[in-house]
Amino acid sequence: MQVVFLLADCANVTMDGKLNVMGIFTHIFAPEFPARHPSSTLVTRITPDVDEYDAELEFAINLIGPDAETVWNFRRPIKLPPPHNGRPSNLNVIHILHDLVFPAAGRYEFKVLIDNQEKADMALDAIVRVETAPPTEQ
Repeated sequence: MQVVFLLADCANVTMDGKLNVMGIFTHIFAPEFPARHPSSTLVTRITPDVDEYDAELEFAINLIGPDAETVWNFRRPIKLPPPHNGRPSNLNVIHILHDLVFPAAGRYEFKVLIDNQEKADMALDAIVRVETAPPTEQ
């Protein structure tokens, strides 16, 4: 199984199965923490191996905070697709996050699990934005 995982501003799948992803990012900035991020999209593309076609599995994403505590999680059953016209098929899982709260600045880790086995991960850095004053004329 191959798993690709991204965090982006938005994503969609066209009628012919093309995955569109816009605004991939790995950092968020806020003037202070806790901070609420208004909207982001988790994008996972799963390509099953031959022996995994039609398998029904548990899909999960966990967000682990800088203190190693789970900040957010998501679980759902999935069914892996069979090949299409003799070619491997992909399963695209798109999950939109609204108003996710980051309790503190630091490094967060998204972890993708399939049947409780970690298949992908991605770091997200939450950073305090330092406002700088414009230069003064002398």
